[in-house]
Amino acid sequence: MSDLKNLTPSKGDAMDSHPAGSLITRRSPQSEDKLAKDKLAKDKLAKDKLAKDKLANERPGNLETLEIYIEPVKPKPGYDLLKRALDLSLSLVLIVLSLPLCIVVALFIKKADPGPVLFKQKRLGLNGKEFLCYKFRTMIAGADRQLQVNPDLFSRYNEGCGKIKDDPRLTKIGAFLRKMSIDEIPQFYNVLKNEMSLIGPRPIEGFDLKNYGAYGDKLLSVKPGISGRWQTSGRSDTTYEERLAMDMAYIDSRNLWLDLYLLLRTVIIVIKRSGAY
Repeated sequence: MSDLKNLTPSKGDAMDSHPAGSLITRRSPQSEDKLAKDKLAKDKLAKDKLAKDKLANERPGNLETLEIYIEPVKPKPGYDLLKRALDLSLSLVLIVLSLPLCIVVALFIKKADPGPVLFKQKRLGLNGKEFLCYKFRTMIAGADRQLQVNPDLFSRYNEGCGKIKDDPRLTKIGAFLRKMSIDEIPQFYNVLKNEMSLIGPRPIEGFDLKNYGAYGDKLLSVKPGISGRWQTSGRSDTTYEERLAMDMAYIDSRNLWLDLYLLLRTVIIVIKRSGAY
């Protein structure tokens, strides 16, 4: 009887909203949990669809064969450990093998233009942690300042995913280094420091994160890579929306075999010098 009394609405509240003789029910905690989970799942599907539709409208046809989701799809157990082992072993070997070339490159950079041999720039890594990304300097000293004071140059920079075709700031040796992708050799040091991976989305600057919209957190859920799906699928010849879609698709489908395939594709692309400028 005491349980039934608890279900009876009080005079001041529920009596007005429930006519006499109506049955008042309460859901169990388990039922409430299930309803809440179902609602979250529906909301997530709706957000995924909206974000995907937005990208498709911005670049019609660029997502025809790509399934992308706002939340990252988790890789198989052990993948991260194997990927780190691959990163460490290959980057160590490549650093040792490229050392004589790096010395020659450093001498040419110094001879061509006064300034540092290395270009260092803050990029966003895993979980949004900033790190200094290293490259051989390919531009004249003070190239960043020119970007800040020249609106047309800055506009071309954004449209080209951070690259400008026939960039007037490039030195002669710098243009050659970029064409051959030699300028990115110092990033193997970033891989050794566990700031980057050999394969992953391209590292971005902080101001660039807003362009990823709902996919920003997903981008930062993995380490950026020296190469990846975008770098081996058109590189600077693709649009920003295509780059975003390819980076997101990689995060969802990443596995060791895909990484090995993209590494092999990277070698082929470097030899062909496709999309590099």
